[in-house]
Formats: sequence, C-alpha cells, structure tokens
Amino acid sequence: MEDFVAYYNGEFLPQSKISLTADNLGFTRGYGAYECFRTYQREPFHLSDHLERLKHTCMQLLIPFPKEDLVAISKELIAQNLDTELVFRVYVTDNPQTNSYHLLFFCNSPQHFEKTHVLNRPLLLKATLDTRPHKDIKSTSYAIASMAIKQAKLQGYDDVLFIGKDNMVHELSRANFFAIKGNDLYTPKTNFLPGITRKTILSFANEYGFTPRIENFNLDFLTEAEEVFASSTIRGITSIAKIDDMEFDSTKKADKLQSYFKSLAYDGSHDKKHPALSHS
Repeated sequence: MEDFVAYYNGEFLPQSKISLTADNLGFTRGYGAYECFRTYQREPFHLSDHLERLKHTCMQLLIPFPKEDLVAISKELIAQNLDTELVFRVYVTDNPQTNSYHLLFFCNSPQHFEKTHVLNRPLLLKATLDTRPHKDIKSTSYAIASMAIKQAKLQGYDDVLFIGKDNMVHELSRANFFAIKGNDLYTPKTNFLPGITRKTILSFANEYGFTPRIENFNLDFLTEAEEVFASSTIRGITSIAKIDDMEFDSTKKADKLQSYFKSLAYDGSHDKKHPALSHS
C-alpha cells in the first residue's frame, strides 16, 4: 500500500510516521476544523474556495486559523506525491495549552474513496431527520452523520438524505442535493454545507440550458422531479436512483452535467490565482 507524503505541524513526512498526541482535541473530543479538496491533472480544484471555507469553520469553532501558507503546503505535497490525482484532507485542531493549533494535511488517491465510500451506480437514499448542529461548517464532529449512514446501510441504502421536521430537504451526509424539473435546476437554500462543487454547478447552469432555482422544497416536491443527483468534491456529480419509495429512472441530464463538470475541471483554467488569505 502506497505511503503518501503528508504535512504535520511544520514537517513533510510519510503518513505512516504521523502520530497524534494526547492533547489533540480533534481526536480526543471531535473538536476541529476539517476541509477536503482534490486535484485534476495535479492542479487543485478551486483551492481558494476550500481554504476560505476552512477559515470560516475555524472562526465559527473559535480555533486559530493557520499562519502557514496553505497554498504553498498544498503545492509542495503535490510535488512530493507522484500520483496523477490526489485528494487532500486538512485538519486544524485547537491546542489550548499553547494558545495555538495543530495542522495536518493527509493525501490519498480518489480511487481509494471510490472503493471505500461511494459506489459506481446511482445512489439509494434513506430520508432521515436532520439533528446535526452547525450544518454550515465542516468539522471533525461526525458522530450523528456516521450513525445515520450505518443505520441506512443496515436497511439496504447507500446514504441518507437529511430532512427537517417540516420534511424540507437539506443534503446528503457528505454531498449537496439537486433536483431537475424540465429546464429548472433546484437546490436547497438553507440547512446545508456550502459546497464548492455545488457552487461550480450553479455557475455554469445557465450556459448549459438550466435555470438555477435556489429555494427550499420538501420531499413531496420530488415526486414531480425528472432526476435527482448529489454533488461532492471527490466524485463531482452522482445520480440518485431512489429516496425511500420514490424511484428515479433517468440519469441522462445528470450524466451530461457530470461530463460538462469534468471537462471544466480537467481544463485546468480554474482557480489559477489564489487570493491571499488573512490570518485574522
């Protein structure tokens, strides 16, 4: 098994050599900021957006935002890891003893996640009441979502579709949600993590013939949808075949959107300039 090069508190070293100390609250208390991004042709996809979201999470959790040049660290890890494509997982955890933080970059291949987290077919989802706090940040506190996924899998589903007490649709455990009705592309307005892939899809929807509809809707609304799909950093767009007893036969429009998204990602013209991030 390949030992990727990682970054931990100022050092580049093999991931197998990393050991977390007992004062790492991300491990002992689930108190930490987390971010995930990937490369296409060894170029980070919308890295600045991901780092801005990491900064937002740190601010909300009252964890110091790293003073290191995170763009430079990412570029160095790409240089030291020879895989064509990489997935980065970045963790910032509080270190109250020194009034500072721990900073960790893990690397892996997208194929690793294809094998362990997602399937090469449309997803089967179980609608599940959303009791997660802080839905708009990406933290290491993942117990509620992890338990929901396990319970769904015991019933033959792949993942959950989180909904509110009012039956309003929120998102999947690790992905945003979209519905297609004719030329209208619907996605929830509230109660989700602002996804970078979601933002990208909305940015090109008009030129691809869709009218974005950013508004809240409930489960009953989906009975009239032609297609539904999820968007995420690692896979881009993933079609959904079933939500509880609702079945969706077509994936044509979602598949075309996925092809367009991939062509955009592999074009390499995205996010060439990374704006400086303040450390306040």
